[in-house]
Amino acid sequence: MHFRTPAAILALGLAAAACVAPPGYAPPTPPTPGPYDDLPVDATIHADGLTAPVDVVRDRFGVPHIHARTIDDAAFANGYVMAADRLAQMELFRHSASGTLSRLFGALDESVLDQDLAMRVHRMRPIAEATWATLSASTDPTDKRIVRTFSRFADGVNQYAAELAQGLHTLDPSVAIFFHIEGWLPWTPVDTAWRSTDQKVGGSSPSGRAGKPLCWQGISPWTPHGPF
Repeated sequence: MHFRTPAAILALGLAAAACVAPPGYAPPTPPTPGPYDDLPVDATIHADGLTAPVDVVRDRFGVPHIHARTIDDAAFANGYVMAADRLAQMELFRHSASGTLSRLFGALDESVLDQDLAMRVHRMRPIAEATWATLSASTDPTDKRIVRTFSRFADGVNQYAAELAQGLHTLDPSVAIFFHIEGWLPWTPVDTAWRSTDQKVGGSSPSGRAGKPLCWQGISPWTPHGPF
């Protein structure tokens, strides 16, 4: 048992008095919930093909920061996290750039068919397929690195999609209205390549070497030889 001295009791009394709120005082308003509050602050990805578990930490803006042992692991995790954040959006962009959006919404809005026809004029899918074929056949070390990175990114996307199909993850109800994982086709490196072409058409991509993808979401477009 511990006894307090009169001086200690006086000090405690003064401290308690200091904690009493003055007249008219109102406690601060709790912060307004942010759009990223429900996102996991951190996560660890375990999957076949990774050399080691990959840590993902999000900042206060919800942006994921990937900590991986190798570039291949980072590319895989990048695809996995991007799919977790926006798999339905990736599917919409894929159909939009390929001119096949009417497969999803044509019955709801016939004008979607006109949009598909306009997008096919740009020939983004054929260009992406030709680009990927050129990269895959190249012996240039940078091109081989790009091929490997695109492939591992696709692996990460498909890993998350497979887990979603198994019921390991859930979709936001507002997204589940129009996106059904049962109709998902595996993401491919060509899908990533045409996404780069789509950005060029939209005027948002940096310029690059002729015949090479212009950028890849989540990976810096700069290489030892300049931009892709």
